[in-house]
Amino acid sequence: MDSMLYYEICFYISAALSFAYICMWHDGLDVNMTSLFILIPIVCLGCVWMYWAPTLEIAILANKLVYLAGCFWPLMATKAILSMCSIKIKKSWTVIAYITSFIFYGFALNTDKPGALYKSISHLVVDGRVELYPEYGWMHTVIYVSMAIYVLLGVVALIYGMKNKVRASIKNMWIMLFGEAFAIIVFFIYGINKLAGSPVIIYVVGQASFLICGYRSYYYNIDSSVMDTVIESGTVGYLTFDSKKRLLGCNETAERYFPELKSIRVDKPLDNEEGFKAIISKCLNQVEECGSSVTELVKVDDAYLNINFDRYKTRGRIDIYRVIMMDDTDHQRLVQMLNTQKDDAERKTKKVSETFTRYIDPSVAKELLSEEGYEMTNKPREENIVVFFADIRGFTTYSENKEPHEVLSLLNQIIETITSVIMDNHGIIDKFIGDCVMAVWTGDSEVAAYSACKAGMDIQKALAELGRKTELESGIKLSVGIGINYGKAIIGNVGTAKRSDYTCIGNTVNLANRVESIAAGGYVLITPAVKMLVDKRATYSVFREDAQLKGVKSKMCIYKVEGIDREFTD
Repeated sequence: MDSMLYYEICFYISAALSFAYICMWHDGLDVNMTSLFILIPIVCLGCVWMYWAPTLEIAILANKLVYLAGCFWPLMATKAILSMCSIKIKKSWTVIAYITSFIFYGFALNTDKPGALYKSISHLVVDGRVELYPEYGWMHTVIYVSMAIYVLLGVVALIYGMKNKVRASIKNMWIMLFGEAFAIIVFFIYGINKLAGSPVIIYVVGQASFLICGYRSYYYNIDSSVMDTVIESGTVGYLTFDSKKRLLGCNETAERYFPELKSIRVDKPLDNEEGFKAIISKCLNQVEECGSSVTELVKVDDAYLNINFDRYKTRGRIDIYRVIMMDDTDHQRLVQMLNTQKDDAERKTKKVSETFTRYIDPSVAKELLSEEGYEMTNKPREENIVVFFADIRGFTTYSENKEPHEVLSLLNQIIETITSVIMDNHGIIDKFIGDCVMAVWTGDSEVAAYSACKAGMDIQKALAELGRKTELESGIKLSVGIGINYGKAIIGNVGTAKRSDYTCIGNTVNLANRVESIAAGGYVLITPAVKMLVDKRATYSVFREDAQLKGVKSKMCIYKVEGIDREFTD
């Protein structure tokens, strides 16, 4: 093949791979991997320039671009592999490695002068283009030896990862091992000095390997949301698998609840163990039937686990299943105590009240523990309510480079602010869903709608300063999107004698959640039903005249609250 054609093909392939990487980029990708997709096309372009260079100056400039790969590509590739294999190295070693690479490139910037890299360099003009004929110095050998060391280090890291069963995709490690093996073959069979173009194909093949692994890493990343970051260690277990029941990832808490997970590799099926297989199969069937998330109470030894099981589609329209496990032993013992121990009512009711308020809103706990409330615990009723959802925007991005304890501290601060404002406006906290809060208002419809809107505006005001503070500290502004709806719903204690939850269900709740999902940070959005109730007490604007909400057949007008009266007036 003609050398010029070879270089051009490598360049076009490299540019296409970089474009593909940009299209599929996501926040779980390694920074070194991203740097490679910027660096390699530049190096390939330098090879093209060096071939057709009409002057000595352009040939030398192109040569300097080519040396970018030799000086930096092996280091970045090896760091990406170490990260994938969960191998941590000291920061000081990383700094030394980068300083060494910059020193190497410093010599490369002086290729036009005799020295350690080139003892001398001559050139000829052939068919209108310049061909360089350098006499290599000792630094040139050092650079190529360092490249070989980095490649071998990458191979050792991959073999170590496979042997020690690190929590990483075995398929990704095989793909990367192929790229590293290809580099070794080109280096030692063809020889760098015999085939000048050989390094270019090494870079392109390596780039393709990283592209495949980068695409696949999206499915194995369980740290891509604040929920995952907070629960990485604690009492909440987290597990994901694909439609073929192959494990994609889990945290240490999940392994503690189900020790059999420790023996299951990533990409291997979960149905090897009968106990866990039964739970997965049952939850899968329920999800297929209802089309949404399900919750199951499971007894493991002497403990109770509350398992939430849901399905979502990735950008590639692939079904991924997510399992969140929470230790519900204390709550279940509380329920058993209420059902089996009825003597010494005053002392026990006080103890139950103190413990109960840890799980649900104090006003709801008071209602349930009253004589009338206790009688209605298994009698949910239908009534008109105002449903309120508030979700934190920007929190996932903010938590990427933060320690879990920092993330949890800020999350608690935000949730505490939202909770306090809702309760000050006489709302009932229904539940916390990750970094989302659900609340309801009952009673007089106009008062309930006004109180919910006022709570929304108060929350935006209270969190505005915090948003500015996080923007100054990290460049990421945190805010809250709020959606409010009004209508009929079932409210009360929903469940069975063994497991129940005070909540509200119905289309009104689903619609409020859909409205919140389109609310930008700082916005309080309401449906037409809420707008009619607060028409005289709020100012608003049309947010979307024909909004098509997910799961809702007909379009509707959604309003944004601009202001609210500070007091409720007739």
